[in-house]
Amino acid sequence: MIAIRGGTLTQESKNKLKAYLNGARGESAQHGFLIIEAESNGNRTAFDEDKPDIQVVPLLSILQQDALFQKYQDDARKKAQSAFRLPALYVGYTKDYDRATSYAAMEVTEKQVFQPERVSMAWQLNNKLLKSYNFKYCEVYLKEPEISNPDDIAKLITVTNAAGGVTPNLAREIACKAVGRVSEDYKGDWGNIPLVYIKNTVSQANTAVNAAISKARRDNSEDIIPILKGIKDAINEIIMHTGGGE
Repeated sequence: MIAIRGGTLTQESKNKLKAYLNGARGESAQHGFLIIEAESNGNRTAFDEDKPDIQVVPLLSILQQDALFQKYQDDARKKAQSAFRLPALYVGYTKDYDRATSYAAMEVTEKQVFQPERVSMAWQLNNKLLKSYNFKYCEVYLKEPEISNPDDIAKLITVTNAAGGVTPNLAREIACKAVGRVSEDYKGDWGNIPLVYIKNTVSQANTAVNAAISKARRDNSEDIIPILKGIKDAINEIIMHTGGGE
């Protein structure tokens, strides 16, 4: 922007400026210079000897700050997101997200946005569309995705197992669900017994057998020791091959 104060451009400068701007194309317009001449506008008194003031104000900084309405578009995008209660992750802005925050954003959005919409849509289908056909034993429901954080599940299993709340069947079910396979319970009732209880029971049995072997040696009952060792081996065999249902 060229600002002139206290004067006006001469007609010659106007023509040169117009010709320069019309011809400023490509590499030939680079590293050039422009001379601008101004004359008094004739509104000054004879005692006023100030010359016209010419200022060249670059507008490039304003253009860069505006960035061709990028800031406006970003604000409009955020306003639309807020109206639909969508996190930035769902519209492709993943710059400030990591694994933990991504799972948290998906979980909150599913519970507060998508699931209520599914319930509302299912109600519309069942009570307005299907009801008009007099269906009695037909109902529409929309499935929701399974969103779970593997890290949280691992921590939960660790804490629960320490308290005796994880059984072999439950552990197998969780593992099969994580890899997308169908879970089948182990044969035998031991599959529903907590792992900690099984471990403690086997440990107590081994301790009892070891104590019996030590007592037999003190009593010089060597004929009983092979039987006790056989019992101990059988206990260890049960641990290694519990899947057989022994």
